[in-house]
Amino acid sequence: MARLEAGREQLNVTAFDVSTELGGLCESLQPLAASRRLSLKFAAPGALVVDGDAVKVRRIAQNLGRGTTFASVFPRHYSSIGQASS
Repeated sequence: MARLEAGREQLNVTAFDVSTELGGLCESLQPLAASRRLSLKFAAPGALVVDGDAVKVRRIAQNLGRGTTFASVFPRHYSSIGQASS
């Protein structure tokens, strides 16, 4: 965001399918998740076409996906309401 505000990066706004983009990213992260004995799933109801910068959306999602690296350091199970259990 700071690079955009500083004018060092530009947005390339086009129509793209977020479901396809995030599904592909999830698939590419499967080996990393499996190596840490984690389950990584992505489910979407169908196509979700939006106007935005697909490259930047993917970059943000990749950064979030890197959390799989830390999940093996903190091997706790989380319930659907976000509370840790042992």
